[in-house]
Amino acid sequence: MSPLLTAMVIIGSYILGSVPSAVWVGKLVHGVDVREYGSGNAGATNVFRILGWKTAIPVLLIDAG
Repeated sequence: MSPLLTAMVIIGSYILGSVPSAVWVGKLVHGVDVREYGSGNAGATNVFRILGWKTAIPVLLIDAG
């Protein structure tokens, strides 16, 4: 892999990893900021507890990706 492509992959991965998917999905689907409920953590487990498994699955897949 070329150094430029490697740098682009690293930068792209950093940007994608910084996306708060739990917050975005919670607000888009239910209009709820999950950080205000449950444990206050913006993660798939808190989304599961607050909004259910149908919302937690996409959050988990985005976070794992």
